[in-house]
Amino acid sequence: RIDASTGSLSTVYEVPPWSKAEWLVGGPGESFFLMVDGGLLHVAADGTTSTWSPGPVAGSPVAYSHDGRMIAISGDGTALIELHPDGSWTTLLPGLTAVYDVVVASDGTIYVSDFPAEELIELSPDGSSRVVTAIAPDNTDLAVDGDDNLYLNNAAVGFNRVDVATGALTPVVAPAAPCR
Repeated sequence: RIDASTGSLSTVYEVPPWSKAEWLVGGPGESFFLMVDGGLLHVAADGTTSTWSPGPVAGSPVAYSHDGRMIAISGDGTALIELHPDGSWTTLLPGLTAVYDVVVASDGTIYVSDFPAEELIELSPDGSSRVVTAIAPDNTDLAVDGDDNLYLNNAAVGFNRVDVATGALTPVVAPAAPCR
């Protein structure tokens, strides 16, 4: 954990040396999820852990939504899935080329960068999807700030705020509010 006021670091959870840890995903409050040895642990702010899903986990967890959904990229990178604590999953958006990044807004809207397809895709809570804008054929990082503004960053266009209604990109130096 990083103390923003002092810049000091402290260990919240230490992965056992014999374990393989991957994919760190922010959770509710100050907690987080960590994929360890194929299962998914929930690590509370005080360092206590509980098994969220014993595994094997079907894909790479990338985002935890405000309504408690664990969003992941399928193992082959061609679908967006929702992971369930019992190890099962539900396909949310199939037919993607290769997902690079995923973020979830506070209303449950999911944004996906599918970089070989050169598309930024919106998946609404009702299950409908649409292309928000074309993106440069590059790895595209996404972020949503505290006001639910969407940002994208890649080498071709730099750091931009995305108008999700029109798809217009506006270059910015820094987001308006802290990103999650």
